[in-house]
Amino acid sequence: MRSTIVGILIVIVCNVVACTSSRTVSPQSLPVNGFDPFSHTMYRGSDPDFHHFVGQRGKSRTRFRVPATQATIDPAPFKFDSGRNAFVESVNDNSIQLLVLEGAR
Repeated sequence: MRSTIVGILIVIVCNVVACTSSRTVSPQSLPVNGFDPFSHTMYRGSDPDFHHFVGQRGKSRTRFRVPATQATIDPAPFKFDSGRNAFVESVNDNSIQLLVLEGAR
């Protein structure tokens, strides 16, 4: 019984770690999934090292990060986890274009 509980806890911890990790990608590899509620890529903000994104395709969500030295954000980036989000509109060379909705914090 004890080994079963330990096994279940290990599976839960592994799933949580896998769900919270981000894939580091180049700007050109960042998916642009559109603006649909079930298919989109959102910019979550930047820190000194990375620009952070979440891509959604159906029920699947993937976190991405792009090294800050490899890409510029247009319009200007905002702080990661500030509560603001913006859709990724396009990626051209090393520039990531955002669609910021009016009234979005």
